[in-house]
Amino acid sequence: MIFRLWMEDPMKTANYAVLPLLCSVLLSACQPLRGSVPTPDFVRPQQAAAQRDQQGYVVRPAEEQAPDMVPGQETLSNVTSEVFDERAYIQQRFAGKKVVLPSELKAEGLTARPTAYTIGPEDILRIFVWQNPDLSGETVVQPDGNIFLPLVGEVQASGLTVNALQQKLTAVYREFVSNPQIAVMPLQLNSRRIFLLGQIARTTGQMSQTEELAKVGGLFLRGNGTLLENIAGIEFLPTADLKEAFVTRQDIIIPVNLESLIKGGDLSQNIHLQPGDTIVVPAATKDVLVLGAVKNPGRFNLKQRDTLLVALAVAGGPTENADLLQAYVTRDASVLPVNFKRLLIARDINQNILLKDQDFIYVPDVRDNRVFVLGEVVRPGVVPFREELHIIEALASVGYFTDRAQPKEVYVVRGGLKQPQVVRLDIKEIVQGKQKALPLQRDDIVYVSRSALGNWNRVASLLLPSFQTAVTTLLATQALR
Repeated sequence: MIFRLWMEDPMKTANYAVLPLLCSVLLSACQPLRGSVPTPDFVRPQQAAAQRDQQGYVVRPAEEQAPDMVPGQETLSNVTSEVFDERAYIQQRFAGKKVVLPSELKAEGLTARPTAYTIGPEDILRIFVWQNPDLSGETVVQPDGNIFLPLVGEVQASGLTVNALQQKLTAVYREFVSNPQIAVMPLQLNSRRIFLLGQIARTTGQMSQTEELAKVGGLFLRGNGTLLENIAGIEFLPTADLKEAFVTRQDIIIPVNLESLIKGGDLSQNIHLQPGDTIVVPAATKDVLVLGAVKNPGRFNLKQRDTLLVALAVAGGPTENADLLQAYVTRDASVLPVNFKRLLIARDINQNILLKDQDFIYVPDVRDNRVFVLGEVVRPGVVPFREELHIIEALASVGYFTDRAQPKEVYVVRGGLKQPQVVRLDIKEIVQGKQKALPLQRDDIVYVSRSALGNWNRVASLLLPSFQTAVTTLLATQALR
């Protein structure tokens, strides 16, 4: 009869199916969840249903191993006091980039000293032709290395010394000027720029740099091109971390310890700079936000080498209700692959990531973990959980199926009711090991059907509004308990 009605009027049939379901759900929600009924043999033979405490959480049998305790603040502090391997630190700090230490520059072929000045692209030159002011003036070396001059047009200048260019122009102008006297004066050596960024108070240590270049932290490479020569006279802010400075050269990173170089005289850090290098001096601290189930949530000022464990220790450590399985770290709108449980319980140091400025750490509260089990089960309602919860355990918590349930027609609705993702499960196949058990996630909806629904997408629009009503009522009832 139901099938015939479905063929004639699907909406009407859905209402017939949903209205009794809602009545059952709403009446059950008004009563506290009681102990579970025995498990049917076809679901889990020779095993009693899960027991629940006064708050409704699943209680593990005594023979099962109790979960490890979350380490407290003192334990975390002891763990974080371990020496952080320098190579591992550098790899984490510059993840995905090629890093060359100062001692490795020679092997990489990166120790060549800057040669005597040769004209390069973007340099600004003043060309003076004696007694010919109309031929004199300033010119910029183009990216292709040419300069443009009156009468003679384009002349290749890049790669030449100043004297070589003067001789070349003298020869060129002889066709137009009797006995030409040429002088070339570099005004801006833009092809030999280097940059100094970060915690810098002043970059006016070099008198030859222009005001415009100084505004963007630019310097002209000078002397023999050593790092110490080119930072002489530079003033750093009190917040600068000279030990964590580094130089970027095209696609590589060269860590340099400016504190050891300046104060300790460690000449191994006095690398030779190349045109285009950028010296970066970071701040000594970084801001990290820790929220959720920690004892002292808030924003913390950490040192550059501080890791995830340090941040958790500063925040007082996780509370007893911390959900380590779903805790996460976000950076630049991306969630990092960190397993808090492996870090804190199994002491997997590989999970102890190096934090960066503006990282966000969130530890959810396990008391917010719940799924909704609706449909043809003995006691439809909310199932809270602390540890990983599988579909079989969730069904055990509500008494399993009624005699009208279809074990082959169990649906998990995930991702919210506006754009749900639906997974169809066959409980018999899961018990027999033919289908993988599905770990449930927070706010999943488990629906046990009375009959085959056919194409879920075709009928979801009929059932989801009813789910919304049922879930809202269940939450309101639970809040009143």
